[in-house]
Amino acid sequence: MSGSKRPTWVLGVDIGTSSVRAIAYDERAMPLMAPVQRAHAPDISREGASELDPGELLDLICSILDELHGQPQIGRGEIAAVGISCFWHSIMALDARAQPLTPLLLWADTRPGQIISRLETECKPWLLHRRTGAGLHASYWPAKIRWMKQQWPTLLDSAAHLCSFAEYLHLRFTGRLQVSVSMASGTGLLNVSSAGWDPYALRLAHEESALRLSPIDDSPAALTPEFQKRWPHFSRAVWLPAHGDGACANVGAGGLLSQRVVISVGTSSAVRVVVSKGAGKRPASRTDGARSSLWTYRLDRDREVRGAALAEGGNLVAWIKETFRVASLTECEEEIRARPPDAGGLTVLPFIAGERSPDWIGSARAAIVGLHVSTKPVDILQAALESVSYQLRAVFDDLTATMDGRPMVIAAGAALLESQTWLQILAAVLEHEVWESPVLEASSRGAAVMALRLLGVDEGDLEPVLEKVHQPARMGDAYRVARERQSALYRLLVLGPAGTAQNSAVEPRPPLA
Repeated sequence: MSGSKRPTWVLGVDIGTSSVRAIAYDERAMPLMAPVQRAHAPDISREGASELDPGELLDLICSILDELHGQPQIGRGEIAAVGISCFWHSIMALDARAQPLTPLLLWADTRPGQIISRLETECKPWLLHRRTGAGLHASYWPAKIRWMKQQWPTLLDSAAHLCSFAEYLHLRFTGRLQVSVSMASGTGLLNVSSAGWDPYALRLAHEESALRLSPIDDSPAALTPEFQKRWPHFSRAVWLPAHGDGACANVGAGGLLSQRVVISVGTSSAVRVVVSKGAGKRPASRTDGARSSLWTYRLDRDREVRGAALAEGGNLVAWIKETFRVASLTECEEEIRARPPDAGGLTVLPFIAGERSPDWIGSARAAIVGLHVSTKPVDILQAALESVSYQLRAVFDDLTATMDGRPMVIAAGAALLESQTWLQILAAVLEHEVWESPVLEASSRGAAVMALRLLGVDEGDLEPVLEKVHQPARMGDAYRVARERQSALYRLLVLGPAGTAQNSAVEPRPPLA
């Protein structure tokens, strides 16, 4: 690479649930410029829909790449590869001409949760989890495909392909229909041991043949002549099939070393670690009716991504700011920092978009309990930050139980990194030091790292430099009491008197130790 007349650069493209951004990176995965970005929003409904128009999203991405291509700096280097980070779990149907037949269903679409109870009678959920690393939930394709066939039987019968948006984008840009191991692992149809489509999961989805699914292929491709003409500075680059955004976020913020647990809070939140395939203890597949809080996906054929994804995060804070007229979190930072833990005495169930980990009850709804005439918006905001942190602690404990040794915890995601108060709350709730990642664009940087690895750059040269560390304040006892109160409310409102949520095989959470 160093022999090139011009410096060798790569592009990192991050396709997220609420925005798309693209950045040029140098040989050490350092950004060369500010990101070119656009916001977008899915169509949502009270019934649980969360959809995007795939054609509109494709046009948005093309407009971003148009603008990036026009930057004067781009022509000064050689764009050798393009890495793409894309949201996991989306699905759409294509006809024989590869045109969309359906909207793009996103991870947050909870409507397929209507058939979970039926699926539970047709399979052994623990065996499905053991084979695919994923459980029964509306996010995953067994439920999504079955629901789509129920809602759009004629369209699904005529569909030639079922794919994620990542595959549709790669097909449009390169002419090749393929899916990376990483993206396939987020469907709930991939056998995480063999890295092939799993027959057991396919039968559950009523897709007993994998012929309508994309070939699993991590190899890069070139742009079609049409796009080479449109973007001549990108025309010689190889384009990697997209990796899952969660995997990319971990790589971008924490690098490729094991023992680095990345807690990321953006629109939603997640706790993840990248490990060599088969390292440590595999997340347990519960056989007693309870679901594992953890999943296992793949970064590539050599590395697994283990962790948990929560549906709540910055979306809850955004809702509180709008509903209770909180101008900004930063305006409340100093006041919240000066307050004791659990200052307002409120108990919050933060399921503003249903529940994913730890118990995977998509029908769960948010609640604020303990409101009083003296309650102020800052009380609600503080309780919301704490409530999400309690959920993160629950899955953090499950994840670290699969690891050997003490982990390094790294905070990532705009919603978390923009709040020193939330970072301090998180450290106190975890009872563990938390490092701040200086990488603001972790997912696009992770995609760039994967592109640079393809070009032969040494992994050691791509490790991020971590910055400020937050030590846990001695608030563990107060937070343990508040966590127990949240757990009791959860058992009452979500699980109900019978101890089991409707359409769920989840057992009640045990009391905290």
